[in-house]
Amino acid sequence: MLETLDIHAGCSVEETEYLRLLGFPPGYVPGGRVRELAVWARDWVSGNCRPWVYIREATVQAPGGVLRIDGVEFSPAPLREILVGWGARRAALVAVSAGRACEEFAARLWKEGRPDEYFFLEVFGSAVVECLLAEAGVRICSLAARDGLVAAPHYSPGYNGSDVADQNALYEMICRGRTRPLPEQLEVLPSGMLRPKKSQIAVFGLAGPAGPVSSAPQPGPCARCLLSACRYRRSPRRPAAIRSRVAHAGTPQGAVAAGRPDGRIFVSDIP
Repeated sequence: MLETLDIHAGCSVEETEYLRLLGFPPGYVPGGRVRELAVWARDWVSGNCRPWVYIREATVQAPGGVLRIDGVEFSPAPLREILVGWGARRAALVAVSAGRACEEFAARLWKEGRPDEYFFLEVFGSAVVECLLAEAGVRICSLAARDGLVAAPHYSPGYNGSDVADQNALYEMICRGRTRPLPEQLEVLPSGMLRPKKSQIAVFGLAGPAGPVSSAPQPGPCARCLLSACRYRRSPRRPAAIRSRVAHAGTPQGAVAAGRPDGRIFVSDIP
């Protein structure tokens, strides 16, 4: 079963994604002070942070609709819906983090009365986490394809009204079979919030190529979200930067992960 840990993961946040999280409309071109702060935050993270990605493969069983991961019952309704609906045979348990330095320096900026720098650094840290998780998904898809599997949309506690406190159980599950120490301590508070907060844990189901038993069209990474009025909703397209990096990162010759309109992820030939 796969277990991998990447420290200082090569995450390159797309400008459009960063501007989206900053709250600017599509097509906005920053200038002046905004451009200065955006570049500063990107450069600071690049020079001072150690982003990391941890992935561990796990078994999935669902006898009688009771979901078990690595033999342990874990059945938040949204996760059960995804894994059972897709007929998942295995799962990839994932933890990603932008690193403690980002959060610690942002807190220092706030205390020093530098709210502008604090805000841009906080937002860029969030963008790094989104990027790390997206790249982890692409990597998982590429590895799964070697066994004739595809990756289902990922689940993280707190999605679509699910209980964020489930992160305690999910993190315990991630750690239960872990053989490699994480580069930094990742804590789950009683509330379910993570520390450092610029982190995320997730489950990707791995299913046969036929896809889900039943599913509605899912045109993009935010399609399953019930918060329809969200101003930060992502574009249906998968960032080209991720596609380029995966194509040159040791994946099978002529193959990269590609998102499909129905939400499934396959490995497709590069045009």
